[in-house]
Amino acid sequence: MILLLNLEDFKKEKAMSKTIDRNLKVYTSFVTAENMVKLMEQNYLPIFILRSIGKSDTIGKYSNTSIHVKDLSPSDDLFHKKRDNDIDFATFSKQYIEEICTNIKDFHELIKNLCFLARISNAKGIVLMGYGKDYETSHRKVLSDFLNSQNFFDNKITEFNYEEE
Repeated sequence: MILLLNLEDFKKEKAMSKTIDRNLKVYTSFVTAENMVKLMEQNYLPIFILRSIGKSDTIGKYSNTSIHVKDLSPSDDLFHKKRDNDIDFATFSKQYIEEICTNIKDFHELIKNLCFLARISNAKGIVLMGYGKDYETSHRKVLSDFLNSQNFFDNKITEFNYEEE
């Protein structure tokens, strides 16, 4: 659905884009077609934190859009090292945080942009979506721990519970 803003609404949204909505609900989740449907039905905006999604039947159409944030994904090299058990999870976590801190110079600006996307989408919140069924060993877990440590939001970022919403 296309949301058209009148001039006054646009000015208001532009001014608000310079702020972080500390009350925004932020979660993580595993990408599946079923989860995508549930999130959309419950009015949550998916944000894809994967390197490459273009070939995916489920989310490929979102490749290179504002909700595809490649810089929050591990590099292909790091992903393969973890997948192939060439490194342990602690090493993966450390290197992943180093990568995203190198790729993203200003996390404050990134978070403001995510809040803006949620606002203009009239979403209840955002869900950072990635692959890896085991949350405890996924980059989603590492990212949520990192973002929680930065205190961007009043609510703790956790894995989305589809039964509770």
